[in-house]
Amino acid sequence: MLNSDHRFVADVMLGGLCRWLRLLGCDVVYDPAGEDSALLAIALGEDRILLTRDNRLAGRAKDAGYLVGVDGTKAQLGEVIRRFNIEPKLYGNHCPECNGPVEIVPRESVKGAVPRG
Repeated sequence: MLNSDHRFVADVMLGGLCRWLRLLGCDVVYDPAGEDSALLAIALGEDRILLTRDNRLAGRAKDAGYLVGVDGTKAQLGEVIRRFNIEPKLYGNHCPECNGPVEIVPRESVKGAVPRG
């Protein structure tokens, strides 16, 4: 399955997971201030899977939701990768901070614009 097929919205408890999924090429909407109803509306309106640690929210989401059952970002990432058969990309196409598009550019074109380290 291609990562472009993996469109998620994540609740406030899954910020770390969200960043890692983006780095792997998944499209993940994340708003730490997002209310449950707004997150559910995004999932249903944009054909996304709602990732949550909240039993009630997962129940409300029904087929549009997935209850992440483990603690810790590393374990959560493993669980979601296995559950949704995500094939990690060497270079993801989503910024881990804002979910915006990322493209590979020649090193020379950004020399001096990127801080060392």
